[in-house]
Amino acid sequence: MKREHFAGWDEPTLDRALEEVTIGLPEAERAEFEASVSADDLEAFELAVAELNLAGLGQLEAPPASLMRRLRSDARAHVGKPHRNWRSASGWLVAASLLVAIALYALSARPADPATRRERLLASATDIVRAAWSPTEDPLAGKLSGDVVWSGARQEGYMRFHALAANDPRHQQYQLWIFDSTRADWQAKPVDGGVFDVAPGEEVVVPIAAKLEVRQPALFAVTLEAPGGVVVSQREHLLAMATP
Repeated sequence: MKREHFAGWDEPTLDRALEEVTIGLPEAERAEFEASVSADDLEAFELAVAELNLAGLGQLEAPPASLMRRLRSDARAHVGKPHRNWRSASGWLVAASLLVAIALYALSARPADPATRRERLLASATDIVRAAWSPTEDPLAGKLSGDVVWSGARQEGYMRFHALAANDPRHQQYQLWIFDSTRADWQAKPVDGGVFDVAPGEEVVVPIAAKLEVRQPALFAVTLEAPGGVVVSQREHLLAMATP
């Protein structure tokens, strides 16, 4: 089995392969990825990763950030270069580069901040629904702005806000509502997208926690509710809306 099978993969393909063999891709994305590469390529890649693990090379602690940035660049330059002979004299360098990339993904298995996860979603999902927030006339809305992104295939999304006032969760919490046009009576019964808090700051990114599957969002809305949120909002304080 020749390892150069996967040496010509581009950077996004390599990133997804590393994620699959280290922390696992979401089910829907895994099927899409496996359909985009040959079985031989994927098997060769998995074997290379397994060999590194069996050699005991996967037990690394995180190096300094500056070194990690340089290694990331070197790894992508060497691993992503097409037509490289993995059994050549420089094979140790390629293996080291691959090892660094694997270590990076092992570290990324730790919970990333919402802003980073949002960027990853935007870079990899092919079905992104994106809409800009518009403040309502409610005085509490102020001059908020930002956007919301959603992937139906992954059932994952994020809200980004600028100038949304900080709340005191002991008294009030923000709540997202998603109007899914595929659901019966969807205009009156939106999907609960979860409650969230906002700390003081210029920008905040909040992951969406939809309680039901969202297939085709037609509208996103944010209200201010009692702590813990509500099942049915009276929309006393409807602060923002976003239409894809």
